[in-house]
Amino acid sequence: MTFLAALASGLLLGLPAAVPDPAGPCAACVTWRAAPVTARGLLDVTGPLDGLDVLLVVESSADVSAAAAVARELSARGASVGFELPLASVADD
Repeated sequence: MTFLAALASGLLLGLPAAVPDPAGPCAACVTWRAAPVTARGLLDVTGPLDGLDVLLVVESSADVSAAAAVARELSARGASVGFELPLASVADD
């Protein structure tokens, strides 16, 4: 049986389609991507942020100090924090 014949058979037989989970992904499967000013809003919630992954977007050198400050505060509350840096500015240096 050729690949096309197998594919056509599968389509005609109605292979079960993947069904998305209406509840969405679990918290451990999600990484929040936000600008430092937006991520600061996570600190308004009381309690620990254990298990929360946050990716802070740093678009310019002016954002670095704000991102570092928010990262320290989020980390102190238990969140895992990373930085997204633009490659263009790194290539220009």
